[in-house]
Amino acid sequence: MAKSPCVIINARRTDTYGRYLADIKYLAASNDPSRKLKDGTYLNGQLLKQRLASRYLP
Repeated sequence: MAKSPCVIINARRTDTYGRYLADIKYLAASNDPSRKLKDGTYLNGQLLKQRLASRYLP
């Protein structure tokens, strides 16, 4: 993600404490937002897979 010039952030809502819950996608090879949405890497999924994050279940 460090080599990606920009990311796509979709903030869906806030949690009980007012923190934003968001989906994040990135694609290092492109600045085109529509291409990032279509072909980009889903950061949330990567973090869950590597056990660097946990699911939020309200």
